[in-house]
Amino acid sequence: MNLLRACARPALALPALLDGISALREPEVHVERAHVVRPLMDTVAGEAAPTDEQLTVATRVLGGVMLGAATCFALGKAPRTSATVLATISIPMALVNHPLWTARSRAERREMTSGMASRFALAGAYALASTDRVGAPSVSWRVNQWQARRALEREKALATKVSA
Repeated sequence: MNLLRACARPALALPALLDGISALREPEVHVERAHVVRPLMDTVAGEAAPTDEQLTVATRVLGGVMLGAATCFALGKAPRTSATVLATISIPMALVNHPLWTARSRAERREMTSGMASRFALAGAYALASTDRVGAPSVSWRVNQWQARRALEREKALATKVSA
């Protein structure tokens, strides 16, 4: 791992680590924030909308997943998979934690906009990190090269049979 990745991965993982720890230790705070999107949950899920107890369990599970993915990402263990998990989780979390539609004042709206933009930028960074192959070629490239080599070997084999 080069120096840039060694510094950038832990720095990118830090917000997710803190969010994961917070969700595990204080799920009530996160459940309170989830109440902002409660009308949407009720509309989409109807009678199957989660109760507060279910939201608490879901918050803890999501916090554990976030903590695990952020730890793996920071340590460079399965970085593409963990970055994909973090990118996937980050967008809904940004919407729940920074609900622009509930802002009552201009200052509050500005603060929420800034927070949401930061979280979306972080999700973009995770998405970019999920495609980082650390300089190694992709599987698709390797398959194409293998197919090209095989085709070349077949042509050589045919050429030697024809000339013989």
